Amino acid sequence: MNELMRPQIQVLPQTLINKIAAGEVIVRPASVVKETVENAFDAAAHHIRVEVDRDARSITVVDDGCGMDGENAKRAILRHSTSKIREFDDLMALVTRGFRGEALASIVSVSRFEMLTRLRDDLAGVRLVASGGRVEKVESVGAPPGTTIRVRDLFYNTPARLKFLKSPAAEFGATAYLLMQQALSHPEVGMRCAREDEVRFDLPPDQDLRTRMEELLGSAVRGKTIEVDFERHGVAVRGFVSRPEANRKDRKWLFLMVNGRPIAAKQLAYPIQDAYAGLLMKQRFPIVVLDIRIDPREVDVNVHPTKEEVRFEEERKVAGVLHRAVSAALASHPLIPNIAIPSETGSRPPVPRRAGDAAEHSAPSGPATGESDPSLPFVFSPTGTPAATPGGRPAQTSVPPRVRQNDFVGTGSPIADTHVSDRTPGERDRTVPCSGPIEREVNPLEPPPNVRLSIADGPDPIPLGQIGRSYIAAEWGDDLLLIDQHAAHERLIYQRLTNRPPGGPVPVQPLLVPIVMEVAPDEIQAVESLIPLLSEMGIEMCRGEGRTFEVGAVPSDMDSITVEGLVRDVLDDLTQGDPRLLGVGELRDRVRVRMACRAAIKAGQALSEEEIARLVSEIVGSRLSFTCPHGRPTMVLLKRSQLDLQFGRR
Repeated sequence: MNELMRPQIQVLPQTLINKIAAGEVIVRPASVVKETVENAFDAAAHHIRVEVDRDARSITVVDDGCGMDGENAKRAILRHSTSKIREFDDLMALVTRGFRGEALASIVSVSRFEMLTRLRDDLAGVRLVASGGRVEKVESVGAPPGTTIRVRDLFYNTPARLKFLKSPAAEFGATAYLLMQQALSHPEVGMRCAREDEVRFDLPPDQDLRTRMEELLGSAVRGKTIEVDFERHGVAVRGFVSRPEANRKDRKWLFLMVNGRPIAAKQLAYPIQDAYAGLLMKQRFPIVVLDIRIDPREVDVNVHPTKEEVRFEEERKVAGVLHRAVSAALASHPLIPNIAIPSETGSRPPVPRRAGDAAEHSAPSGPATGESDPSLPFVFSPTGTPAATPGGRPAQTSVPPRVRQNDFVGTGSPIADTHVSDRTPGERDRTVPCSGPIEREVNPLEPPPNVRLSIADGPDPIPLGQIGRSYIAAEWGDDLLLIDQHAAHERLIYQRLTNRPPGGPVPVQPLLVPIVMEVAPDEIQAVESLIPLLSEMGIEMCRGEGRTFEVGAVPSDMDSITVEGLVRDVLDDLTQGDPRLLGVGELRDRVRVRMACRAAIKAGQALSEEEIARLVSEIVGSRLSFTCPHGRPTMVLLKRSQLDLQFGRR
């Protein structure tokens, strides 16, 4: 090899080493804010103020924490300097927020830096000025107690890093979002976020978490949160989750902390979403602020330079407890949307039908979301369950008792076989194992005791009749309960299918003439994969000639189900993503959902008084009955107070 082409190994200069290290920790303006705010938390600050200039490259962070003296201020900007670690074992039980000892050194190396700091008992403070990693001045000055960090011209000496910054507005948006995370992690600390003269939020100290959450996130969550306070196996989960009607189209407002430290833990989003299964429509996500408390020795927060990712010693245990915590919180609250009639009602256009709705859902209905729709005549907001009969009236019990499937003669009634509980007549459901994929993997977790599952704490509703052959009206104490007959029946059938013992016998009805369906060439393999699952549900299907499949029997309690429509629905579901990524459990659940939809009574279908009474009785006593399997509401409540308001009685 030519001597000139032989690679030469050399030691990099310290200034270049510092810039490389800074690139691991300080990747954008929000990184500066994160590191300095975390240091302020560790300094026991009671109030933190963050100001960002218009260009998003000049940042000021002011705190009223403990401050530093001159010698500690000079050491604080050196690499690998920290007040939080003394020996290796300290890394195994970290409880502070900042600890790496590289944050200030990294910031100094890529900016023009100034720090003012003063101990509370000192007469004077210290001003330290540095630029590009070099200290230029250290002097005694007057300063308030605490620490002020000023960063100017961020990345002025690293043009490659500067080139990849987004627009100033986008960078400030990332900073504001990060500060929201930090503010939610420490509601006892006051926090102000401003961009020049524009104040994004100014939160007072000593707030409780619910108040801070509502002040930060606004009307999207105000009055729509459920408290979570759950502990199992050394893992505690505390915070708040949103009611189903308060949701988003993304996971942006899923705020998770571990021992008070905000984390980006995508793997923990799945048990939370699983707890909401059947309560939210597809591609909608809950709003969550939860803190997971765990022995610091069971979690490693030192796996990423920014400390945003963590690794648990027993991740399945943590995921299982998280799933149970959210499930128990949801199950312990009645989740009926409450109709709030605007004080001034004007003419409004009719509610448009949503694209993609099946024919069974053709009756007008609004989106079960937390976002406003100007075309809706009503606005949904949360409600509680009456603790007693309103007005002091005795509970009325004129609704016929629930009728079991075996008590029916024949199957002519469209709602004759909806019973999904093994309780005795008149008995209310009180407990339910909060099942789900995560929970089944973590078998040591016992079900939460004595959780409320239905609206059964109030008086028995009195059916009044049908509205437009699609909705059922019932008097509930002094209030009016409105039930979507298709969604309610769909929920009951889905629960019955879900509660069947795995591998248990299913009564079937052989068909005199098999149903023959033909599929496209690219659908053959998918339909073949469905045959075992359909067989579990009582639909006996086999491969015929060419591209045909034959159905020889259907469930005896669903003899009117359109099997070809069911299979088409499931195939449509599979085309939404890669079916190879679906587990057997999820695929089985999709079949159940589609079967329930196809077998349920339809909007526009007339019902007898007996059928109406039975459906009302079943859905009121059924667990988790507030939404259909697609996440649409099965019922809404019009309070007496709203009626009084409309008729000028208050």
